[in-house]
Amino acid sequence: VIRNSLKASVAFGGVYVSWKNEFNANLSVSLYASDPIGDMILYDIIYSNNPIGSHTFRGFDDSERNFRLRIKDRWGYYSAPLDTVLSPLLEEEIRSRDEFQKPIWSKYGLNDGSYIWRGDAIDSEPWTAMIDGILISRGVPLYNTSDNYLKSYIPNYESNNVACMPWYFTFDLGSEVSLSRHKMWMRGRNPNEAILASSHRYYQQGNPKYYEIWGTNKRPKQKSDFSSVEESLSYWTAWPEIGGTDAWKNDWVKLAECAALPPSGAVTSAELVADDILYADKGFEFDVFPEASGQEVRYVRMVVKEFWEKSFTKINIVEFKLYGAYR
Repeated sequence: VIRNSLKASVAFGGVYVSWKNEFNANLSVSLYASDPIGDMILYDIIYSNNPIGSHTFRGFDDSERNFRLRIKDRWGYYSAPLDTVLSPLLEEEIRSRDEFQKPIWSKYGLNDGSYIWRGDAIDSEPWTAMIDGILISRGVPLYNTSDNYLKSYIPNYESNNVACMPWYFTFDLGSEVSLSRHKMWMRGRNPNEAILASSHRYYQQGNPKYYEIWGTNKRPKQKSDFSSVEESLSYWTAWPEIGGTDAWKNDWVKLAECAALPPSGAVTSAELVADDILYADKGFEFDVFPEASGQEVRYVRMVVKEFWEKSFTKINIVEFKLYGAYR
C-alpha cells in the first residue's frame, strides 16, 4: 500500500522522496544509486513511521544516473523497487561574503534605519557574526541582540519592559537565488570543551527553538508606505500590543518551518546526551518546502517564534547558511 504512493523527483543535490503511511507503520526507505560502471550501490537508509513521509537524499552532482528506492517493513519484507532516472539539480552555498571576506548579504534596512519600522532585531553584537564562518562558539563571536523590548521600537511606549515575540530579522542577499535548504548553528560550546561540559549553551537561553523562514523577490514595503511606526509595525509583526497582524506574510512565500530539537527528545539540558551535542555541532538543517524550492528570492526573513528559554528577550545565533542556486 505504501509503495503505491511512493514518488521520487529531482532535488537540489539529490532526490526528493515522498510517501503516504496511513497505518503509521515502522518502515525504512533505502536509496540505491548507480556507480560509474552502472552497478546499483546502497547510498543511504532512512527510517520513519510518519503518516506523511518525505526525505531529500543529498550528495550527488547534476549528472544523470539511475536511482532505485525500496521500502522495508519491521519484519524484513521489501516492496517492489521503484526505479527512475534523474539528473539532480546543481546545489551550491549561497555566498554571504566575497573573496575579500566583505559581506555580500546585508541586514535589510540597517543603513536607513527602516529595520526598526519592520520590528527587526536590534543588535548588541554585530549581525555579521552570523556569516563569519565560525560554526561552534559559546562566547564570542556570535550574534547577540539587545533585549527586544517594545520601547526600543516606539520610544514613547508607556511600559519599559514589554518583550516582543516573535523575533524578526531580514536579509538582503544581494542577488536573486532559488533556495534548497539552510543551516543554523546555535550558541553552544567552545571547541575544546568536553562534549557534555556543564558550561555548554546548546538548547538553552536565547537559542532558536521554533522558527520560520520566508522569502520574496519583491522590494519589501518601505517607511514611506506607512503613516507611522505603529502602522508599519502592525503590518510587519504579530505583536499584540500594537495590533500586529503579520500581514507581510501575504506578500512573501513561506520557505521552511523549523524545530531545532535534540534527536534524543530531551526537553531539559539535564536530559541531553552526547549525540544531542554532536548533532548541534553540525548545525540544524532544514529543507525548503518542495513547492517553494523553485521560487526566486532576494530577501529572506527569519521569524523566531520561541526561544529555548521562553523568558529570554535576546537571541543567540552563531552561524546561518543558505544553499541553492543562482538565477
